[in-house]
Amino acid sequence: MLGKLSIVSLVAGVVPGIYSITTFMSLFFLSLGYSFGIHPFGDSEIKILEYLVGFSVMWIYLAVWILIIFISIPSITAIVCGSIDLIKTKLDLSNKKGRKLDIAGIILAVSPAIVIGMSFIPGISFLISKIPG
Repeated sequence: MLGKLSIVSLVAGVVPGIYSITTFMSLFFLSLGYSFGIHPFGDSEIKILEYLVGFSVMWIYLAVWILIIFISIPSITAIVCGSIDLIKTKLDLSNKKGRKLDIAGIILAVSPAIVIGMSFIPGISFLISKIPG
């Protein structure tokens, strides 16, 4: 039977995971727009990519505030609940499902730090500085 802390850890870890995927996608659209020479709200034949680049620019500007305000609480919750449950079930070898959910919740909770460390800091200044205006 799965523990309540395992489920809480996984559910709380999904929120930072969605944030990480959205940030990766916005960085991908920014680099794709840069490689095709598409600027947000400019004149382009590929309108959907133009709108995606515009959304990506707005997402990147708001990403730090979203991280501080909305992502930190679920991340801390997932890490604390997952860690407590892992320590609690350390001696119980029969509860392997709960352990996997705890580890998944902790990894999802740490994913925003991985996104910022790997791609956000070095790549964003280059991509944003190339937007005219």
